[in-house]
Amino acid sequence: TLAAVALGSWWWTDTSTPRTFFQTAVGEHANIELPDGSVLQLNSNSLARVDYEHRRRLIRLDRGEAFFKVAHDPDRPFWVVAGNSWVRAVGTAFNIYVRPGDVRVTVSEGIVKVMAAAQSDRSAPSDTEPAAGAASVLTAGQQVDVSRRTIDVRSLQPVELERSLAWRSGMVYFENEPLGEVVSELERYTTLQIVITDDALRDLLVGGTFQSDAQGADALLTMLQDGFGLQIRRDAHTAYIDRALDPP
Repeated sequence: TLAAVALGSWWWTDTSTPRTFFQTAVGEHANIELPDGSVLQLNSNSLARVDYEHRRRLIRLDRGEAFFKVAHDPDRPFWVVAGNSWVRAVGTAFNIYVRPGDVRVTVSEGIVKVMAAAQSDRSAPSDTEPAAGAASVLTAGQQVDVSRRTIDVRSLQPVELERSLAWRSGMVYFENEPLGEVVSELERYTTLQIVITDDALRDLLVGGTFQSDAQGADALLTMLQDGFGLQIRRDAHTAYIDRALDPP
């Protein structure tokens, strides 16, 4: 669901510090135009803090996923702090997803520099580059996963890039992916908890196109029941995926 910022998200400004908070609920998305003309697009259940100063533009992505379309301003570096990572851009477009254990950065336009924070330095970047561990420069079509110990860069095929950013148009795509991973992804967009009761089913390969909201999870459950013959049990807050009963 694409929500207007005033309805689907909230913000609060502290007059002592020029900082603004934006948040989306589960299943909601929001588009926010920032004071410099940059655009921030938030995915489901995401939280970002915007702190613009005279010599820099700083955003902290505390939770979730966001796409950034950065207005060109070489005199004011654009920083994003996410998890253990810093991302710097001038005029470009990129996506950041804060995942359990790492941060994934995907570049769709231009060039960005991605740095893993040094263990001894977790402060916000200053006007000079922060103390950092490993660093990498990414160009359009590249993606990096940054953990505390490694930076793993790879180049994406055009279809992979499109799929990784499909949430921006309200969709998610899967092609022969393990059911466990599909469930984890779709749970981001719904308050419904989905439980796979048989661990062997987690490796079942599935595919399809789903909406990035609560309807996407419902569509997956229907597909598993009708297309794979699995049993689906539901209560108010949980859906259980079971193996089909053996015929009598």
